Amino acid sequence: MLGIETSLFKDFPLFGWGKGLSERDKDEARLEPKLGQPSPDASSGAAAAVEVKLSAAGQEAAGANDYLMLPAPSERGNVRSMTPRELADFSYNMYMDGTFTWDEYKMVGFPSELHPDFDKTIGQLTGENAQPDRPKDMVIAWQQRVEFEEKYSADNPEVVERARRVLDVLRWQDLPPEPVKLEV
Repeated sequence: MLGIETSLFKDFPLFGWGKGLSERDKDEARLEPKLGQPSPDASSGAAAAVEVKLSAAGQEAAGANDYLMLPAPSERGNVRSMTPRELADFSYNMYMDGTFTWDEYKMVGFPSELHPDFDKTIGQLTGENAQPDRPKDMVIAWQQRVEFEEKYSADNPEVVERARRVLDVLRWQDLPPEPVKLEV
């Protein structure tokens, strides 16, 4: 068709798995994740742990019952002093763990200060330059955003509700890390 013969590509390994790798090489190169309970000596601050079972070659060297323990992430974002770059990363993590929906993530995960033409567009109108690495209080910023949406998007209640939900999530993240007692 385009002058490309398939025989040129038949030995081409796709994603590292091709004719050149033996079955033994494939098994040794792969780590299989396995979820399990943390060991008793694991830190008590971890809510859960992920165990990764070593491959067959790794088990021969380390012993058949050894596991690599990875603690669960325990870092919370400081939404009262967060840069727009940190907000983009934080909101991505919130989207990946299911806290934000796709529409909420689109609203909060792409701060306008990160756009390369901010100074030429919004900056020209407001008289401010982009400062994507300057910390801001994101709860106050989103309170202002909710007020803006209520004023200018009153005909679109979905956008207003989405902004309120983002503000509620940011307020929830601002709560102290102590356990919260909920009563029904």
